[in-house]
Amino acid sequence: MSLPSPVFYFIRVHMFSLIFITFKKKIMVLDNLSNCEFYYKQHSLFAKAFEFLKTVSENDFENTRVELDGENCFALFFKGEGKGSEKIVLEAHRKYIDIQYVFKGSDLMGYRYLNDCVELNTAYNEKDDYVLFSDALSTKFTVGEKSFVIFYPADAHAPLIGVEDMLKVVVKIRV
Repeated sequence: MSLPSPVFYFIRVHMFSLIFITFKKKIMVLDNLSNCEFYYKQHSLFAKAFEFLKTVSENDFENTRVELDGENCFALFFKGEGKGSEKIVLEAHRKYIDIQYVFKGSDLMGYRYLNDCVELNTAYNEKDDYVLFSDALSTKFTVGEKSFVIFYPADAHAPLIGVEDMLKVVVKIRV
């Protein structure tokens, strides 16, 4: 018996629910920062990224960008409200993995597997590493305070679709 894609697995670890949405070895991960050590081996720069996120304080949000390993790994800071869900646009990246960490507040996000995206909104911008799609979301989920989501290049995602105030850090990690 084959399972439909996406396959959702709910696992209980250290009192936090991990949600894995899997697509042929590519996974989007949603978890709490207290469990970040489970992901260190997924990429050589994940340990550096997560150790940095553990040190973030409210004062750091005066920054817009902090380099952790040059262009291989850097953090972008966001302070403000989400954009709302009136005109949702999915984004995907080819060169970078995103670790999107909500330090304070919550972020409503959307998701769709990249191979299922067909409504091109903006062609791939190589300089800024993004392509945009206007497809409907497959799912929406809320990333709460002290939680993160990892988006791989196969993951089209729509962050900031809620209207909540938040402090958020996006760590970009070269594939």
